[in-house]
Amino acid sequence: TAYLNLNSAGKTDFTNPDYFLRWFCLKVSQSMELPNRIADYWDEEMFTSKVNSTDYFQEYLLVQADTPLVLCLDEVERVFPYPEVATEFLGLLRYWHELARINPIWERLRLVMAYAREVYITLNINKSPFNVGLPIELPEFTSEQVQELAQRHGLDLNLEQVQQLIEMVGRRPYLVEQAIVKNVELKIKN
Repeated sequence: TAYLNLNSAGKTDFTNPDYFLRWFCLKVSQSMELPNRIADYWDEEMFTSKVNSTDYFQEYLLVQADTPLVLCLDEVERVFPYPEVATEFLGLLRYWHELARINPIWERLRLVMAYAREVYITLNINKSPFNVGLPIELPEFTSEQVQELAQRHGLDLNLEQVQQLIEMVGRRPYLVEQAIVKNVELKIKN
């Protein structure tokens, strides 16, 4: 399993699709605790970054494990404000999904994408990864779930404090977790 939170990318990582895809491949390698071998698979003179990324995954990353690679991409919405990067990257993810139909090595890739809001980007329906696979929408948290999540993060909230937290950030799992994780002294009064 490889986990990559796109929030770890800096603004310069979104400069252009070529730079972003190199960053992406490097970060997946690191998440898999594999050495960076991008230089061995990247040929900018002959191929596009999409081809180079595909080769890197197909010839290096996907063959490293005995089991399928579960690639978990968190905060995918971070690419939405960068249309050129988003179009290339998301189109590449869709292409990889389609490759599994004709190339058995790509059956080893299991892609999990998490994003916190609606997809506000115009993508060709045939190049979007958002209309394939199984979409799962998280329901809003109950008060009990908010309290349990807080406890898991070492924050002991009573029901009144939980309600105050919910009034501040709502019941959205992402927002509740961010408020708890960052421990922003939620201004909850005893």
